[in-house]
Amino acid sequence: MDNSEESKSVYRLGKNEILRGHNSFKNVLQNSKTISTEYLKAFVNKQSTEANITEFSKSPLFTGNVKVGFIIAKKKFKKAVIRNRIRRILKEAYRLNESHSELLKLKLNIIFTLNENGYELFRNNTKLKPGFIKNDMNLLTAKIKLKYPSL
Repeated sequence: MDNSEESKSVYRLGKNEILRGHNSFKNVLQNSKTISTEYLKAFVNKQSTEANITEFSKSPLFTGNVKVGFIIAKKKFKKAVIRNRIRRILKEAYRLNESHSELLKLKLNIIFTLNENGYELFRNNTKLKPGFIKNDMNLLTAKIKLKYPSL
């Protein structure tokens, strides 16, 4: 890997950190606890230690440390362009989070989304920057660390 590839990997979430697959999201949403702040909401689920890949209902992607996913409701924003922009803003706020490296040590699955205040905020101003949500993301990850100090 040359220097340009190494520097690019610093600026994005790794494949091992991203929650993927419909069944993975469904499992986290059904078996999770909700933690929220003023604009953001997180669904937090402990990862199961046993990973039985032969079961079709469970995803083999539940291995590793923290896995994060981001959901923006289609009912709230019809245009995919807006949903994808908000999702990118949430990812960037999570990546820039100071406690991002501390969360990686926990065995959790986390799905970040907006709560009603967050949807109203973006509905009124779609040109928001990641720095605006960064403070709320820092607060939310601090709450997650308090609730799940170590597993």
